[in-house]
Amino acid sequence: LPFRLGELGRAFLITRKSDLQFGEVLPTIVIERVVDLGFSAAILLAALPFVVDAQGSQNIAYIVGAVVVAGLVMLYILARNNQWALNLFHKLSARWPSLQKFGGGFLESFFAGLGVLTDGWLFVRFLFWMTLNWGIALAAYYLMTLAYFPEAQLSWALFGLSAIAFGGAIPSLPGAVGTADTALTLALNLLTHDLSTSAAVALTVRFYNYLNSGIIGGIGLLREGETLGGIYRELKNLRTREEAPEKLPPS
Repeated sequence: LPFRLGELGRAFLITRKSDLQFGEVLPTIVIERVVDLGFSAAILLAALPFVVDAQGSQNIAYIVGAVVVAGLVMLYILARNNQWALNLFHKLSARWPSLQKFGGGFLESFFAGLGVLTDGWLFVRFLFWMTLNWGIALAAYYLMTLAYFPEAQLSWALFGLSAIAFGGAIPSLPGAVGTADTALTLALNLLTHDLSTSAAVALTVRFYNYLNSGIIGGIGLLREGETLGGIYRELKNLRTREEAPEKLPPS
């Protein structure tokens, strides 16, 4: 979506155009973000041998990689033992009927969405598209870096892309404004010792991301007949609609 409307908006749009429930789509986005961190750690480790004065980053990459693996394992265990988890939730929430009703329905949908982890062929396809997405991003960032630094190497793009990924994971303004830009600027400055040109690359990357997401997201919204304001209003009313009691048919 343009302007990084948010993962909730993306999940909501998918539910509008499919038979999936909101709770089923949400875990797929969680898995996507976890795998994104895994790719970030792998790319950082691949770039570090070519980067000087960045020894501390290796420990960060190992830590993030371990957390990602642990997170995926935990999600896989939940997906394989979802009935046990549901029974445990119903047992613990028995004293709060409203929580049990809302939470139970959401958890059922959430665990259904985790099915991507237990379907081997589906997970392989998921990883393929994720890898392709990262490959396209790497090529684009390398070309933009090359425009400012003719001597740039592919390892520079690897290091810069991992810096952006980790910088974007830090809570910030929408679109990771500030954190991602600073991370890329500092990463390139570490390689080039040219702070001003590194900042120019970061601004170019920022413009590219806005242009890319704005055009693709705008076309998608127009084709689906949606607007940003309409999606925002629907998101605000989503919980109200889910909690509203079902109307009985007229007798």
